[in-house]
Amino acid sequence: MAIGRGHVYVSDFQLEEGIPVLIFGIPVVDYNKKKTAAILVSYNCKPIYEIVRWSFEQSEEKRTKGAKFFIVNGEGYWIKGQRPEDEFGFLHGSRKEKNFNYVYPEAWRKITMDQTGQIFTKDGLFTFTTFYPLARAERASQQTASEFENIVTGDIRSFDRLWKIISFVPRNICTIQSVTRLKEFLMYDSVLLLFFIIVSWIIARITLKKEYAERILEHMSVTDPLTGLYNRRGFFLLAEQQMKIAERINQHMALFYIDLDDFKNINDVFGHQEGDIALIRTAEILKSTFRQADIIGRVGGDEFITLIVQDSPVEVDSILQRVEAGFNIHNSKIETYKLRPSIGFAYYQPGQKLTIDTLISIADRMMYANKRKRKKLT
Repeated sequence: MAIGRGHVYVSDFQLEEGIPVLIFGIPVVDYNKKKTAAILVSYNCKPIYEIVRWSFEQSEEKRTKGAKFFIVNGEGYWIKGQRPEDEFGFLHGSRKEKNFNYVYPEAWRKITMDQTGQIFTKDGLFTFTTFYPLARAERASQQTASEFENIVTGDIRSFDRLWKIISFVPRNICTIQSVTRLKEFLMYDSVLLLFFIIVSWIIARITLKKEYAERILEHMSVTDPLTGLYNRRGFFLLAEQQMKIAERINQHMALFYIDLDDFKNINDVFGHQEGDIALIRTAEILKSTFRQADIIGRVGGDEFITLIVQDSPVEVDSILQRVEAGFNIHNSKIETYKLRPSIGFAYYQPGQKLTIDTLISIADRMMYANKRKRKKLT
C-alpha cells in the first residue's frame, strides 16, 4: 500500500507447493485517488525458471573448459548455482552452505562492493555485473497510459532488489582467451535481458488489464444503462465542472429540463417494455438535436436534462424549435402513441452567481408551468 498509483509491486521469489512464484501487486484507488485496497496476483515462475536454467545450461565441450556462470541474489543465494539442489535456497529457509558467500567468501566481498568488475582470487577469475530487475520492470510500467504518481511513500525502492551475474573461470585454466570469454558472457547477458523483458511484459499486461477494468467501472457508474446518456451522478459531475470553467473564462450556459407528458399512460396501456422504448427514442431525439459537446442526462424516470456551454449567448428559442421539430418528426412516423415533451430552461450569463442546482430549480419550475398550461389547452 506504500506504492503510488501506476506503480506495480513485484515480490522476490516465493515458494508455493514447491514452485517458485512472483507476487505482483497494484493499489486500488477510489475517485478521490485514495488507496483503499490492493490487488495481488500470484504468477507461476516455473516457465521463467526453466528459461533461466536452459539459458545457462552448458554444452559438454564447455564443461571440459571449466567455465561456469552463476546468478545470485543480493544476499548471495543461488538463482542459478553450481548444482540444481543449491538453487533457490532462500526459499527453503536459511542455509548458509547454499550461499555463494559460503563457497567463495573472498570473491563475494569484492562483488558486493562494486556494480561490475573482475577479481582474481585463489579460486579463480570472477567477472561480474549487477542487474536490477524491478528497476527495469518499473520502466515498462511507466509506458502505460494510466496516471502515474512519481512520489512513493514508505521504504519501497526498486533499486533495493538486485541480482549479481557472475562468470567464473577456475584458477588452473585462466589462460582462456579473454575475448572469447567476453563474447560468451555477453551472450548470456543477452539471454538474461530477454528474461527481464518477459517479466516487464507480464507487468505491463497486468497494468493494462487494471486500466481497462477501471474505465469500465467508471463508465458504468456515470452512465444510464437504458438510454446510454449520463445518469444523475454523471450529469452533476460534468455540469459542476463546466460551471467552474464557465465562471473562470466568462462563458454562457443554458440548461433545459425536459419531461414527457402522459408517460405513465404509455406504461399502463402499452406495458413497461414499450415505456422503455419510449425513453430510448426520447434519448435518440435529444442526441440528434443537441451538439455532441452538450451534456445530456437522464435524471429521473421520464426526466431529461441538457446543459449547453459556449462562448457566445445561447439562442434558446432556436433550440426549443429544434427540439419540438425533432419530436414532431418522430411522432409523424408513430401511430400508437405520441411523445410530447414539456420543457423549461434557465439561462446563465457571465458574472452571475448561480449554481447548477439553482439553474435546475428555475428550469424545473418553468417546465411544470408549461405542462399545466398545455393540459388546460387540451
